[in-house]
Amino acid sequence: MEDLKGIVHSDSEIMGGTPVFAGTRVPLKNLIDALEGGESIEDFLEGFPTVKRSQAIAVIQAGQLKVLETVADATTSSRKPPAFTPKQWLLYWCVFLVFGPLGYPLIASRWKYGKTAYLTTMVFFIFLGILLTVLSKRQKSQQTDQS
Repeated sequence: MEDLKGIVHSDSEIMGGTPVFAGTRVPLKNLIDALEGGESIEDFLEGFPTVKRSQAIAVIQAGQLKVLETVADATTSSRKPPAFTPKQWLLYWCVFLVFGPLGYPLIASRWKYGKTAYLTTMVFFIFLGILLTVLSKRQKSQQTDQS
């Protein structure tokens, strides 16, 4: 809307805040509807003489730029970042070590079902490590296939 300053205006006192052409009470939606209906800009301007041709052209150009930006963003954002950053891997292994072999004395000596809790935790983290490795390798292979 910054690009259209002085061309488009929106005020809660004018048409309930609907964006209108500056200096008029003609909503932008009217231009869009007219173009969608197959009317030319000249037909629209004849129907709404308070709207200047330069205003209508500026709105169309701003819409065009927005569409091009959106398409460009969509094509560049299709590349996915790596599944796990080195920081995430480090965090995973720190948690594994705390609850894994180094955590056994803490868990086994403090809880009634310490050995069971320890084994369950170890199996979970081993499974998680395998899963993360497989997902990371799969994503790397997909990225190389796309290149």
